[in-house]
Amino acid sequence: MTILTYPAIRARQSETHTVLSFAARASELMQFATIDRVARDATGQLRGFQRPQIAGHIREIRDYLEKADAILPNPIVVAFTSGITVNGPLKEGPCTVEIDIDHGPLGLVVDGQQRLTALSQVEGKDF
Repeated sequence: MTILTYPAIRARQSETHTVLSFAARASELMQFATIDRVARDATGQLRGFQRPQIAGHIREIRDYLEKADAILPNPIVVAFTSGITVNGPLKEGPCTVEIDIDHGPLGLVVDGQQRLTALSQVEGKDF
């Protein structure tokens, strides 16, 4: 079993939803998250929720990220419905997140799709 482990901070926003904040390298993020683009399936049903990529915006982000002193201060938000384990106290505060990547990316990018696409195009750096 392949597990990626991260120290995290847990914030309970409701009885059924937990927000976890942690830092992961871009190369790791691409192992556990995918972008689910809006499209129609074979039956014509709408699925997915991310709008089409904006090539010019992605290019601007990539050009910036390729600079020697570039930083990426904005988060990429990923939603999980399975494939993760949270260890630690059930209350808010420090915890550990374990992400099982054996079955491919189980997280869905809900914010930051342009940043993630730009990150995937930057060579020689792993933000």
